[in-house]
Amino acid sequence: MQDTRYTMLKGGGNAKFESIDEDKYNQIAEEVRIKAVNHIREENPEAFLAPLYSSEYLKLTVRKIALESGAPVNAVNDIADTVLKDILGFGPLQGLLDDNEVNELRYYKYNIGEYEKKGRLHRIEDSKLLFLSEEHMRRTAVKIAQSAGRRLDESAPIVDARLPDGSRVSAVLKGVSMHGTTLMVRRFPKFFTLDELVAMGYLNEEAKAFIKVALKNKWNIVVCGPMGSGKTTCANSFTGEVDTDVLTIEDPIETRPLNDRVRQFEPILPNIEDKGGVKLSYIVQTVLLRTRPGLLLFGECRDFNTFFVLTGMNTGTHSITTVHSVNCYDAVMYRLPILASMSSEGQSMGMNYLLGLVASSVDVAVYSGLIKHDDGRIERRILEISEVVPKWVNNMLLPEVRTIFKGSPLVQVAESKLLKEGGGDMFISPEEVIKTQMSCYGEQAFIEAFKKVLGEGGRVA
Repeated sequence: MQDTRYTMLKGGGNAKFESIDEDKYNQIAEEVRIKAVNHIREENPEAFLAPLYSSEYLKLTVRKIALESGAPVNAVNDIADTVLKDILGFGPLQGLLDDNEVNELRYYKYNIGEYEKKGRLHRIEDSKLLFLSEEHMRRTAVKIAQSAGRRLDESAPIVDARLPDGSRVSAVLKGVSMHGTTLMVRRFPKFFTLDELVAMGYLNEEAKAFIKVALKNKWNIVVCGPMGSGKTTCANSFTGEVDTDVLTIEDPIETRPLNDRVRQFEPILPNIEDKGGVKLSYIVQTVLLRTRPGLLLFGECRDFNTFFVLTGMNTGTHSITTVHSVNCYDAVMYRLPILASMSSEGQSMGMNYLLGLVASSVDVAVYSGLIKHDDGRIERRILEISEVVPKWVNNMLLPEVRTIFKGSPLVQVAESKLLKEGGGDMFISPEEVIKTQMSCYGEQAFIEAFKKVLGEGGRVA
């Protein structure tokens, strides 16, 4: 971390300098913050309710208190700016959040961090973009969580939250994190259309044409890939190619569908007494399977809710979702069925049933990957597009993953069976899936397991 020193001229014409090191600067800044907050609470508490509308009042008040703090004259502005960023925004984060070319922020501890800009990782060298102390960083993380209606304290030391601009924040407090509070911010300064992604080289015209046909035919699409590879951006671009309403379910909300007919839902955590709240599983089971959306965009398959997403896909809801995986085959054959098996319903059904559910639910898998160059630059590209064709093997329905496009740049390596057969004729009905699984497990055993999925009148429990 850079050492910050200020000097102050004293005694008229006698050149006498007083040095202020970084620790002293941090101490004065914290004292100014406390005094400013207390003063504003007494004089004009409404300023905290709408800080942006009261920004001029806050700036004058903080600067006045900074001048009275005894800090060197040429340090007053910096101290006032530091305090104002805490009051008006999210402290040191705000300077990087205001830069739309920054895609990702990583704070490993209060005075060590990196950010990604234009595909390159940069170490944070400017001390104004680093926190003053562990307590400063912890306070900022708690403020972020509270602004999103989330808790972050000793009883709940890990949180996923959403900033007002849609950025996703993951924070972990000291205790769970050995070296102090950590922050990870994933930013979405702009969501691109499919045509814009083609212009950026994310995919080519041939792959775009295939995806547009898939969307037109209402094929269900899974976008897969490693963390930070552009899965959400890719899935979001598809919403601009459909002429229907879009419903999203995410935790937290990240997408901004390119459509004006949008409903977006996210869970609400229970209060400090562990009462109230709305679970993601409840939203998935009630909203997804009872509101008949034109297109469902489910943010990310990462737990037992995957079972209900696949069930929704299988009931005819045109759906797009994302999942972490190393390639399309891994996503379809392993990740999705394993995640679905985390639910009690999935465990009751067994892996053979879940593979059949994936086969009859997913039509196309798109793999978005990271290309790391020798100069440190990182590019995000679609590296594989596969279709999922249901096939019968030993009286069991299984997914066949067929790679259609692969490589960088993408090259078509096979002819699409779905397109060749006319799309709709390739689908297996839910009735056929159930009939097959009954023959595998026995009719009575299957009915008992399925009762856990269905409630009264055939609705999801």
